[in-house]
Amino acid sequence: MKRLLYAKKNWGLAAIVLLAALLATFCSTTGGSFARGTSGYLGPTIEMSDIDVYDASNILIPGKEYGFVPMFDSGWTHEASVKDGKMNLKLGIPPEGALKPFTGIEEGTKLNISPPSVKIYVTSLFYRKEEEGMYLEYSGQSSKGIPSSDFVYLYYADQDARIKGSISARSTKGGGGKSKTTYDLTLKRGWNMVIRTGGADIKYRVGEPDRKFKWVVTKY
Repeated sequence: MKRLLYAKKNWGLAAIVLLAALLATFCSTTGGSFARGTSGYLGPTIEMSDIDVYDASNILIPGKEYGFVPMFDSGWTHEASVKDGKMNLKLGIPPEGALKPFTGIEEGTKLNISPPSVKIYVTSLFYRKEEEGMYLEYSGQSSKGIPSSDFVYLYYADQDARIKGSISARSTKGGGGKSKTTYDLTLKRGWNMVIRTGGADIKYRVGEPDRKFKWVVTKY
């Protein structure tokens, strides 16, 4: 009898775990902001629909659709659209010409890349509508409500890869002290979320941002 109860208890726990996994998969492919519990891997494609957008400057005109393109174009111009406070973003597989050997975002970074043949496309979650001076970004706050220093990138890798390395440089600010940029990335084939943290010393890691991150429209 005890064995039977134990088995039923285990089956119940297994069912809960399976349900949670299915819900996480559903959220990551059908809407909601980036699903939690993904450890930074977002899958072969990304499709987000009806995502709430915070209108920081009260500039969005009801009924009007806005198209935003990446602030830093690196070979593939995709678009995020916003209408009535909701955003839609779809990212498939980048075209062949947009995938490049990775040399690091910070100039002069020396990296150990395995395999060396991996090709990567990088985009920040910072979009612009230049003719209207508007910006759409995935930004956050710290637990104390102040702006987060974290910055979010999306990396698409054409194969599983490991990127590790760092570079030290003398800063031109704060009396010329040294700064260090470190990469410690384990990428899966497909889309990966990479978080940039730090001030003088910068670190790039695969993972999830602060839970307070949200999509914000601003005008400068």
